[in-house]
Amino acid sequence: MQYTGSVNRFLWNYCLPILALFYVLFLAFDYYHLENNSDGIINKKIKNITEAKGIDGVILGGSNAFFSLSAELLTIDSERKWLNLSLLSEGNSDKNYWLFIQSSLNESQRSKVTDVVYSSVTPLRYEHISDRKRSKLNLLGEKNFIGTLPTKSIGYYLKKIYIDRDLILKKISYPLPNNYGDFDFSSFECQMEDSVIQFERNLNEKDVSDWVNSQLSNLIILFPKSNLYFVVPSEFYGDSLDNNKVNQSDKILRDSVKYFNKINNKKVFFIRQESFSPSSLVCDSPFHASSDGRIWRTHDLVGKMRN
Repeated sequence: MQYTGSVNRFLWNYCLPILALFYVLFLAFDYYHLENNSDGIINKKIKNITEAKGIDGVILGGSNAFFSLSAELLTIDSERKWLNLSLLSEGNSDKNYWLFIQSSLNESQRSKVTDVVYSSVTPLRYEHISDRKRSKLNLLGEKNFIGTLPTKSIGYYLKKIYIDRDLILKKISYPLPNNYGDFDFSSFECQMEDSVIQFERNLNEKDVSDWVNSQLSNLIILFPKSNLYFVVPSEFYGDSLDNNKVNQSDKILRDSVKYFNKINNKKVFFIRQESFSPSSLVCDSPFHASSDGRIWRTHDLVGKMRN
């Protein structure tokens, strides 16, 4: 009994406090590595909406569209007002993102939008569709009980640190967008590590098709009078690019859009943008364009929208 009491005292006096301290330090580490300027980016995009006298076109989607498509260039090209309303991680879940669009743009504003470009990498990644369904993160990338629960697991960080040991000192911080909602490259230095270039394609036909149907259904509800463009974004994978899998993925997406149009008597336009080449056209991720890459991809999109 005396031995058992000594073990219990050791656990209470030493092990549990050490574990508690470790957990607090991990929460601090997790908070430090949050993209915690998301609230500033979101508020700036909402401010752009409130200050716009009229909105003719919107760019929707995740960080690929935030970095790689320019509402300013589209405005200059078309002489109509465009805004970029894409968000980092596309709001962390589809529910979050569509609620953001619905609450940020009132019904009157949405009814006057003539063109909607939706560009997402979600259907291209192995687990993105299921991860977004299970996600408990809010629009800012925080859990509801932020401060008591980490946003990512210890295993996630250990894997990242194994790839890049400098992660301990790194903190991703993106600048606020400009008045069109575009990424501000003047306040950010592009630098991509080779470790982030990992080609993948989700070829699960049912999962992808169901996701496409859900996204397009939301778009039609929110923008019933708009021309809708479903865009497969440009990426860079260098020698790891598997064109066979790219073609399979494109066919699944194209057929899914075609089927949606058929059963809903709609005409959503399918656009597939070419891969980035050379690597100087990308920034810090295979699907984040550099400043030059954004010009290239936006001009490519304009050409395809006109065809």
